[in-house]
Amino acid sequence: MNISFYKADYKDLKKLLSLCREAANAPYSTWNENYPNEEILKQDIAAGTLYIIQMDHRDAGLIAAGENGELNCLPWDGAACRPCEIARFGLVSQMRGKGLSRLVLKEAIELCKQQGFDTIRLIASCGQPVVKRLYEGEGFQSFGTARLFEHDFVCYQKRIV
Repeated sequence: MNISFYKADYKDLKKLLSLCREAANAPYSTWNENYPNEEILKQDIAAGTLYIIQMDHRDAGLIAAGENGELNCLPWDGAACRPCEIARFGLVSQMRGKGLSRLVLKEAIELCKQQGFDTIRLIASCGQPVVKRLYEGEGFQSFGTARLFEHDFVCYQKRIV
């Protein structure tokens, strides 16, 4: 399976919204018709942090990876010099349940390393057991829980250097 990321652009908004709606159908998803929305995706594009995930040259999902500051208020380990946030990670239904999320996550970690980040921070809905197992299986440590966006989340962090 060939996995690649390409930086999203404003011209990709319609495609990105379609990918979001498809990813929202995942079991236990906190995504819906209002999240992620066009405004959030535009902010990610402006920050240069939003990527379209391709598998074997087909659009398979999206992921935001970079410094966007959404999670700065959470209880992190202060040892990070240059933390990266991963957010809005979703795959279309045809790509779920095959272990591909783990492969995509590994690629995202490599992308973050290449960009000079030393730590990755992310949140996962407390109601998503499969996602929590994914992050914990890749060595992310929990730093407690937080209530954000009307949902409860586990705060995960991993050193990558």
